[in-house]
Amino acid sequence: RAHGTLQEQAVELELANEELQGVGQALAAQRDALEALTTAREAEHRRLETLLAQLPVGVVVAEHPSGRIVRGNDRLAAILRHPVLRSQSVAEYEAWVGWHPDGRPVQPDEWPLARALAGATVPPSDVLYRKGDGAEEWVRIAARPVRDADGALTAAVAVVE
Repeated sequence: RAHGTLQEQAVELELANEELQGVGQALAAQRDALEALTTAREAEHRRLETLLAQLPVGVVVAEHPSGRIVRGNDRLAAILRHPVLRSQSVAEYEAWVGWHPDGRPVQPDEWPLARALAGATVPPSDVLYRKGDGAEEWVRIAARPVRDADGALTAAVAVVE
């Protein structure tokens, strides 16, 4: 009689079934809440994408600490006359060809975006940039670090005009 009578086992099974139903209801409520959050996040993402697409300036975003380019808007591609270069690191910023006003080539770590990844807020500065069609034209670039709620550097963003 280690397991009790059939009646006692039936009561235990009924109690276990009620507990499982409660757990199932709690899981269903959590699933619904997660779906609502996911829907809200997707809507917010669409709003952000729409905003980036309609800005009158070029925007490029790089993650910290790698420097990997994670986003560039269509206006940036139009200004530079080439697709956004998806550099994987600051060292790969050498693919972006430009010159300081004094004629020195812009080194990978001198680009405003790279400087912002190092924590600097970079005021608007002029760069003679070699565009996708080979033309060399002045662009104005400003950049700043992006920090999370705790102040940790998570990314950098640059605007190009």
